[in-house]
Amino acid sequence: MDKSPELQCSCAAVPNPFRKKLFKISFQGDYPPGSRGNSTAARMRNYVEQTIQTHQPEGLIFDLTGLHYQHGDAICEILRPLKQSQGFTPSCIVAGGKTKEALSTLYKNSLLEIANCRIVISIEEALGRFAGQVY
Repeated sequence: MDKSPELQCSCAAVPNPFRKKLFKISFQGDYPPGSRGNSTAARMRNYVEQTIQTHQPEGLIFDLTGLHYQHGDAICEILRPLKQSQGFTPSCIVAGGKTKEALSTLYKNSLLEIANCRIVISIEEALGRFAGQVY
């Protein structure tokens, strides 16, 4: 029996000096490895879609510091709802440790690269990336 905690999702506005509608979406819990994580990735993507529909953010920070992720490329699907007619809504992923290491292996030729979604280690670093982006 799988005793791993359920995936927890939350969303909050991020105060910022740019006067932009930035939101942080946090995912916490266990992401099953490989294709077993596909249903978790689908739940994450659905949550992102709901957040975009509800808040219409100008930028998103994905906080994965509480997510235990090993591997599985379906996690990149959280970026698909950010697709617009002219590119993607600006975004960053905040992650550390093994989750950051595992995500970094996916970057090349994935939605992470196409959406220019960088993996950083703190909310402050993410805000620094937004400072240089055009909205």
